[in-house]
Order: sequence, then structure tokens, then C-alpha cells
Amino acid sequence: MPRSSTKNKPIHPKRIHQAAEDGWTTIVTLRSRKPQNNRHSHTEQRKLEPAPIPKGCTLPQLQEEFARHETTWKNSTCHDALERRLRQAVDGMGSARLKRCVCVGLGSLSGERSRRISMVQLNCLRQCLKILAAIHQIDQIYAQDPVFNSLDEQLLATMNITVVQDPEAFDLIDETTFLLAPHCERSFLLPGLRGRDPLLVVANSFESLLNGPLSATISVEDRQLAQLFLGRRVAARFPDFEELPSAFNDLMIYWRQPDVKDDD
Repeated sequence: MPRSSTKNKPIHPKRIHQAAEDGWTTIVTLRSRKPQNNRHSHTEQRKLEPAPIPKGCTLPQLQEEFARHETTWKNSTCHDALERRLRQAVDGMGSARLKRCVCVGLGSLSGERSRRISMVQLNCLRQCLKILAAIHQIDQIYAQDPVFNSLDEQLLATMNITVVQDPEAFDLIDETTFLLAPHCERSFLLPGLRGRDPLLVVANSFESLLNGPLSATISVEDRQLAQLFLGRRVAARFPDFEELPSAFNDLMIYWRQPDVKDDD
């Protein structure tokens, strides 16, 4: 989508990935080549590479760590609340069926920056898939994040999750997809959803994008995409995870309402 331009040459948006101090991988769209003021001059603006594997970290150690996070997750109030809300979503989808899962922006499971948050979100993904399996046959599970390293891929492979490269994940999304995109920037997510209609989505609130402080900063096209996304969907707030609130803050669960096509 064209953006502001220089005198002689049009400028096209450039997508980069930024590593935040709290462990998030933020996907950012650069909309201009104008110089930034000094207070933003230290922002990391480069494409992220696979996260370094900590010295001595092995797959068995990572599996043990994941098991500890799994225990914490299963004992949390968020675990039980998510099950109730996801079953509400399943009931609301009517006869439509999920066949594929796509996860975008999970973060490195072994890297030092994002490890804890990523482990919690992976537990969330596995719980969602277990609940959905009671009715839906999801045979294909994919994950995409530029910071995945070889150890992350090995761990995900033990869970039958296939790692794909950017932008393959969006090409895999269709009307039978469960999309998990925790804290994936919506200016990146929305264009990826253009022409695609996933049945179930867990992502940051599109309502807050349209009506909150960021509403004045989004383009007309992104606004239309967000409105189109919300048009056929019911939403429920993702429950709080008190042990690590930042893992799921501002997340919503969206499911597509059934129509004649779904019920055929």
C-alpha cells in the first residue's frame, strides 16, 4: 500500500521486527523515510534473526522447563476460564469445522528475552487444541516467527508443530483455520487477513484499535479491514493470567458467526 513519498521516488511500507525488553517480538510497519527525532533514534530497526541459543541449553532441558510452565498453567484460573470461553466459541460457530491451526508471533522458546512468555503462550495453544479436538479434527499445525532457532524448531516438532517462514503462514489461512496471533501488530496482521476468513482467531482487540488512542493513526484501508473482520464475528475477552499478566493483555477471542454456507 503506497505511503508518503520523497520528491522523486514513491515510498512503500517496510516491515521490520523489533525485540522489546519484555520479550515481545513486535512487527512494525515503517511508513516514511523521514528522519526520526532523537528520542526515537535508538529504536532497533532491523530484521530479527533467530534468537541465540543459550550456552548449554539442550532439548531435554527445554522440555523439562516447558513441563514446569505447563504445571503452572494448568493450575491457574486462566486455564479454567479459557476452557469455558473457548467452549462458548465452539458452540457459537455452528456446524463449521476447523481443520488447520496457524500461530504467528510466538517468540523464541529458548531465547533469553522471550522464553517465559513464549512458554506460557505455547501452553495456551496446546490447551486450545485439546479443547477443540473434541469436535474439530485439526491435522495441520503451523508456527511462524523470525526469531525461531533450531532448538525452538526441535521442541515444536516434538509437539507436531511445523515451523514455516515469513510470509508462508498467512498463505495457509483459510475459512477452516484457527489463528493464534498474540500481540502481533495489527498493521501487519490486518493486511495478512485480506481476502481470508479464519473461523477462530485469538489476537489483540480490533475494537480498541478502532476506538482507542490508536484509532487516529490507522489508515482508512486498515480501518476498513478491521471493520470487515468484526462484521461477522462474536468476541469474548481473553481471561487474565495473573501469574504473568503481560502474556495475554488486550487479547480477544473471535469466532465467525454461522451462515447458510457454514450450515450446508
